[in-house]
Amino acid sequence: LDTPTVEVVASAEGVPPLTVRIGIENPYDSSAYLQREGDPKVYSVDGTTRSSLDKGTFDLRDRDVLAVRDLGITRIEVHAKKHDWAVGRDPGQPYAFVRPVKEEADTTAISSWLGTLRSAKATRYLEDTPAERKRTGVETPLVDATFSRGATETVRVRLAAGKADSDPVYALR
Repeated sequence: LDTPTVEVVASAEGVPPLTVRIGIENPYDSSAYLQREGDPKVYSVDGTTRSSLDKGTFDLRDRDVLAVRDLGITRIEVHAKKHDWAVGRDPGQPYAFVRPVKEEADTTAISSWLGTLRSAKATRYLEDTPAERKRTGVETPLVDATFSRGATETVRVRLAAGKADSDPVYALR
């Protein structure tokens, strides 16, 4: 605990800050030693507690790639090599295709698709530079989708993938 592997300081207005330090891991049972600042006692905590406190910025960052919720979406446009379509709706009404032909759409299927997209999580973040956009292919994406919530919010997502199945998919939101 003289040189802790993790130190966490929690503070809130009107309360003194709480500082805990986590020392080395006990290789026998993966527990760790913990001490609260100002308390001479040393506690043994399980590995789950240690890993809960040992979070980096990536662990706590919002990793939702699309973060598009079905609620309030009034228009979706998708442009891709295999698909080019658009659906729209008035708030609270079912979706209908507006392109390539005007016809009813399966609102349940679209809502389910949006839920599936929402579950996509980023595995890492890249610096957004012109060179990186070109390298990843998001400048000329395989899929270009736009999600609109009335006139107040529009989310554009461009997806590009490497040539091999093992290559990552890159998304620019």
